[in-house]
Amino acid sequence: MQNKLGSPVAGNRTSARSSNQSNGRPRKGIRQTHDVTRTLPSPSFRQSAPTEAVVFTAVKTQTQEHIGINQNIVFDHVEINEGNGYHSDHGLFIAPVSGIYMFTCTLLRPPSPKYLHALIVHSGREVVRVYASAGSTWDQGSHTVFIQVNAGEEVWVTNADYDNEVVTGSNYSSFSGYLMYPL
Repeated sequence: MQNKLGSPVAGNRTSARSSNQSNGRPRKGIRQTHDVTRTLPSPSFRQSAPTEAVVFTAVKTQTQEHIGINQNIVFDHVEINEGNGYHSDHGLFIAPVSGIYMFTCTLLRPPSPKYLHALIVHSGREVVRVYASAGSTWDQGSHTVFIQVNAGEEVWVTNADYDNEVVTGSNYSSFSGYLMYPL
């Protein structure tokens, strides 16, 4: 069955009069249902999966010390890098195709008298801040963001606000990204 636009229509659900009604009146305690017609979107409205896989996860195996303000936090061990967008030498993701991407970052820092303020940056623009508190305990901050990235544009994680920062390795800190929809 199709609607006026040629899209498939889900089946109608009607009440069974014979089981719910007696002598034209509903039985007590039985809820009547109504005719329901639901139109499914036509295939042209559905989003397709990316034709080219772009996904990466990189983790820190080595602790990075003495990180300056605006210095990249480098995730040295690449777990997966389909599309070859992540560059572990500099901690940069360079989009191989335009699209809507999801990025996530988690950072662990040792006890410190200073706060950790890091940024997920897209082509020089701060997108979100990752925070870990100051104090006598270890702390871990994370953030996830969805952004539109054009082919050739860069996304990275950088230290902000405090000089001489430390981010722990041993696979506690990571940076990941995924192409959700190509544009």
